[in-house]
Amino acid sequence: MAKATAVVSITERRGRDAKDSEISVSDLDELYEACRRAAPGALVRVVIQGAAGEVRLDFGSFIHSRH
Repeated sequence: MAKATAVVSITERRGRDAKDSEISVSDLDELYEACRRAAPGALVRVVIQGAAGEVRLDFGSFIHSRH
């Protein structure tokens, strides 16, 4: 069985500009951390590819960090 791969794309607004970043993740912990680190209000897109096909998720980040 082939292992699934995932890429997290984050778009953060900075005034009139937007900053895009892309993070490849290899497990659920990395996926969670990449999404958790997105700034509140950022657009987060996750693409997961596996043997059965592709799943795409788009959502706004509203996770508050507790540091």
